[in-house]
Order: sequence, then structure tokens, then C-alpha cells
Amino acid sequence: RGKSDRLLDDALEFLGGAANVDHIALTDVGDDGFDVDNGWNGTGEYVFVHMSASFTKEAGGNRGLEMDGHDAKDSSGNKFIYPETTGDDVTFVTLNNFTVVGTERSDTGIVFRRSVAGNLTHFNVSGFPDKGIEIRDRATLEGGTVTDASTGATNFDGTYTRITFENSEFYGNGTTVGFKNGEDDDSHAGNKYANDTEATNALNAWKALQTTNVDFGD
Repeated sequence: RGKSDRLLDDALEFLGGAANVDHIALTDVGDDGFDVDNGWNGTGEYVFVHMSASFTKEAGGNRGLEMDGHDAKDSSGNKFIYPETTGDDVTFVTLNNFTVVGTERSDTGIVFRRSVAGNLTHFNVSGFPDKGIEIRDRATLEGGTVTDASTGATNFDGTYTRITFENSEFYGNGTTVGFKNGEDDDSHAGNKYANDTEATNALNAWKALQTTNVDFGD
């Protein structure tokens, strides 16, 4: 339990591990509110995030939640994204009862990137000028298996269950749900959707699976 107030950096950040937190208030946040990466497998519940209306660390970079996986690299040192949902390096979040409030100075409600996966329930996200949700890269959105880590080659399986929402509402945000193709993995053409139509169809397939009382505000 705890509270953080008037922060110009991330209000609460987990760099791996499996810490469980509950009853947290993060207010007047100028960067990211609730930030996880590098294989965090903990739980969070009863969390309130309110972004700052008066200051920000970096324009376009302050989010209510920033959900990160890890940066795998091929034999040439180029980043690629593992779509697996188990393993020491995989970030899998279990989050429940979050209220996330943006202001005109904040960016996006929740960003999922770098293969983060998890289950999120009872979320209320509002007031973010850019997007309610942003998902980055195919291997964050779609399931699959890395077939050659030396090249980053990945076999995608056409499933969209890596991230799930239940009993959640998004409203008063700019774009409801957005997707960025090849944002963090831009060196492996086979790990991207071939065009905008493919990317849009995949995102819509994911949205169609979020059927348990989820309102994205469309």
C-alpha cells in the first residue's frame, strides 16, 4: 500500500521480479504511472493513476501504464520480439481494479510493447488525448514461436489471446485502440504485418475476442 505524488519520472516501476502490490495511489504523474518490464510476473490491484495537468517529463512519452517485455537480439545485434508467454524473460501481468485518468498533458492510457502479455480486469481508463490503448508490434499482439533466435525468425499462429481484458471501460480518449506495426522490431520484415490492411484485420480480431463486458469507447 502506498502513495506517490508529483513525480517527473515513472511513479512506480518494476524491473523484473514478481512483487505483488495493492491499494496504490499514483497522482500528479509527469511520466509513466505504472511501468513494468524485464520479466515482471507480479500482480497489481486497486491502483489509482492520475496524470499531471501541469507538467510532463517528455512530450508524447507519458502514459498511464507502460507495459514492456524484454529486448531479445539476433546474432547481428538487432532487436526482435519473442511472442512466447512463459519463460524467465517474459513479462506477464495480472492486473485488477485500475482507474487511470489522463489530462491534456498526457499521451496514451496503456501501452503494450516488446512481447508483454497478461490479463487485465476491471479497468477504467479515460481522458488520454492520443489513445486509450496502444499495442506495438506483431509479436505483442499475436501468438507464435521463435524458430531461429540467431535471425529473429518467428512463426506466427494467428491467435490473439496474449493480452485479455474483462469488465473494463475506456472513454473520453483520442483514438480508442491503436496498433503500431514494426515499431520496436523494425529489422525483420517477416515479423511485421505486410501492410496496413493485415495489421488492421489482426487488431480487429483481437478486439473481437474481448467480449466479457469490455467497452473500448468505439
